[in-house]
Amino acid sequence: MWGRRGKSTETRLAWRGLDVRVLRKPNRHSYLRIRTPSADVEVSAPLEMPLSAIVALLDERAQWIDHQRKRILAAGQQPPKRFVDGASILLFGIPHPLRVFSDAKFPGVELADGEIRMRTREHASADERARLLQGFYRDQLAQRIALLVQRYRQRLGLAELRWQIRSMRTRWGSCSTRTRRISLNLELVHYPESCLEYVVVHELVHFHERYHNARFYSLVESVLPQWEYAHTRLRKRYDAEL
Repeated sequence: MWGRRGKSTETRLAWRGLDVRVLRKPNRHSYLRIRTPSADVEVSAPLEMPLSAIVALLDERAQWIDHQRKRILAAGQQPPKRFVDGASILLFGIPHPLRVFSDAKFPGVELADGEIRMRTREHASADERARLLQGFYRDQLAQRIALLVQRYRQRLGLAELRWQIRSMRTRWGSCSTRTRRISLNLELVHYPESCLEYVVVHELVHFHERYHNARFYSLVESVLPQWEYAHTRLRKRYDAEL
């Protein structure tokens, strides 16, 4: 196990023609990320982890790095979504047709009869439609998060705490034991509800155990025995700290 003394530092590493950002922190574990939309490679490593070990980590994940960088760069070349009538939108893992009505006095989005119905003013721009959907996504997530936090907070014997929804590029969730707040990624609205449930449990368990060790996953399994499916599903998107 690498040591945990000292302060965080940042260096650059030339690896296979790439400029890799190396962040050394008082961590026990190392993490590899591909930043969006730049596709830059970043390693977060324990302070005393030798450079040779960091290079070995990059070499071991070389194929994954190449695949993720190509995916991110290709996505950046695609035209922005227009959210037109008839488009398909994933809501908690289930595709829903988008119906757009452009004659509304009061813009809004609702879920009705298996459809996502958007009412906009005439000639609403793609950005306006995107903002309406973002608000709808947040409402849908908030309804479910409130219930899940209450349910699993009680099962884990935790006192009241706060939660928030955020746009996060490399994490599905985060936890601050100091402020007693958990943060959840807005993108979870597109994944099966079991994934949201797992991230909520994951972050709540951090109030009992800071590190991703055997005790941590034992606590997760004690309240969510089927956690591994969601864990695997979410890791396909990010090499996230889950």
